[in-house]
This record gives sequence, C-alpha cells and structure tokens, in this order.
Amino acid sequence: MWVDRDQAPQYNHFGPGAYAPSLARCRPSSASRILYAVVLGRPNSKVDHMHTPDNCQDKHHNYYDPLFCANMHVCSCTDFEDGGTMTKREERLSETIENYLESVYNMQDEGKKVIAARLAERLGVKPPTVSQTLQRMVRDGLIKIDDANEIQFTKNGREVAEAAIRRHRLIERFMTDFLGIGWAVAHTEAERLQHAMSDLMEEKMFEALGNPNACPHGNPIPGMQPTRLPSDAITLDDATEGQRVTILRITEEGERDPRLLDYLQKNNLIPHTEVLIGEVAPWSGVITLRQGKKSISLGLKAARTIWVQPV
Repeated sequence: MWVDRDQAPQYNHFGPGAYAPSLARCRPSSASRILYAVVLGRPNSKVDHMHTPDNCQDKHHNYYDPLFCANMHVCSCTDFEDGGTMTKREERLSETIENYLESVYNMQDEGKKVIAARLAERLGVKPPTVSQTLQRMVRDGLIKIDDANEIQFTKNGREVAEAAIRRHRLIERFMTDFLGIGWAVAHTEAERLQHAMSDLMEEKMFEALGNPNACPHGNPIPGMQPTRLPSDAITLDDATEGQRVTILRITEEGERDPRLLDYLQKNNLIPHTEVLIGEVAPWSGVITLRQGKKSISLGLKAARTIWVQPV
C-alpha cells in the first residue's frame, strides 16, 4: 500500500492516531524508506498495522522527537500480520547513520583515532548534532565509546559499515568502467544510489565488473582485499623534493570535493600512477609534481587527501 505525499497528513509511520511525526514532515527520501521498510518490503502488511506507542515494545522510542523520523530507527518489534518479519535489508538504516558509519570506518582505515570532535569535522556537522546521533548509534548497538571517548564498532556496526561502503564503491566502479562517467559525478551519484541497492543488484554488478577489489579512487572494496594501507604509506604533502612515489588512493575526505576529483582525473593523478616530487613550498602552500615533461601544481591541503607509497 503506497501513501501519496498529498495524502500523508492523515497517516504517520506508526499508523493513524500515533504520536510520531507524520510522513508529510519527513524528508521525501526518509518517508520513502519508511514505507519501503514497513510496507513495501512486506506486500501483505497493512498501514494500519504499523507500530504505535501502545503496541511497540521498544520503550526507548521518543515519539515527540522529529529527528526520530529523519533517522528512521526501525523498532525491534517487526512482526507482521502475514507472520513474517523484516529482513536486515528491509531494516536498512537511514542515510545519515550509514554516512556516520562509513566515516568512522574510513577514519579507522586511515589509522586515525576517531572521537566525536574529529568525526564532526570530517562530516562538516555541528558537534552537538554528532553527539546526539552517536548516542542513538550506541543505543542501537552499532558503536561503543570507550573510556578515552574513542568510537569503536560493534560487530553489527562494522558489518553495516562494510556493506554500505561496498555498495558505494561498486557503483562508482560500474559508472566509471561501464558508463564512462567522470570521478566526481560517479561519487555523487553513488552516494544517492547506494542506499537503495538490493543484495541481488550488488551481486550481479560485482560479477559484471569481474570481481573488482577497489573503487576508481583506489579505496579497497571491503571483503576483497586488506583495507589497511602499507606501513610505508604517507600522504602526498609529507613527500620530499626529488622523491618518486606511487599514488595509492584518494581519501574519503578528498572524494567529497568534486572539483578536486575532477582536477586529479584530468591530470592523471590516479591510483598506480608514479610521480616525481618537484618542489614542496610550505610558504605558498603548494606542491609541484612531475610526470615526464608535464608539471602539475597541487595545494598542500589537497595533497593531504592523497595516499602515496615511496618507490
């Protein structure tokens, strides 16, 4: 049963009469996912069977919190009238939570200690918002925060993060290899599509690509190869004049800048490419690279998003 957005005010995702925010006040993408997870994912279930504060056993729900709807926490009492239950795919978390998990995963992969303040900086989100979301993630068993305030995955949280990153990087690979789409556009489109990708599509895309082990930017696809960087890997800004290095990967932080991705691809600063460090000028914030007779200038801030290995 599909609910038109025009009709949404008379429904909310816990059924008529419940106290949670209505679908009309959800972001469209969140509303669509709620309907998919609770209704479309089980064709025989009914809108009026959605959980209410009276029949939901998940007592931690806050039915007056508008962020609840945006974050799409699927309550644990997921039985339906047809006798079935939600699958893990149907219980898929919100884009917001998946993005947090992906960032934690990538920061750990880069050998960084992940705390709330650094995560806020990475995501470009205000610290109070990050703290609130992290509390929800702890509550839902996705992460733990130790005595040193470092964020660690639970087993379930790591699995969710790896699945999200795997889908994202597969889509990027498909778009660049099959469709000829540029790096910058592929990354943006993958962010939109990964949250709706089914297990079947993931499997078929993986086979069609010939079992790739990395995305176009060099970042490993989880489950295909070790994700840790080599012990002698450095970021490009730490390279010295006259040194030859091979580009390994572009960090997630770098991938979020479409102008940088476009510049790197156009100048052939891509994984497995060898470059010579011509000049490092901290006073001007620029590093100069050489490929044959070609000279390429790059800001040191951008260079910090590129992992390389000395030759």
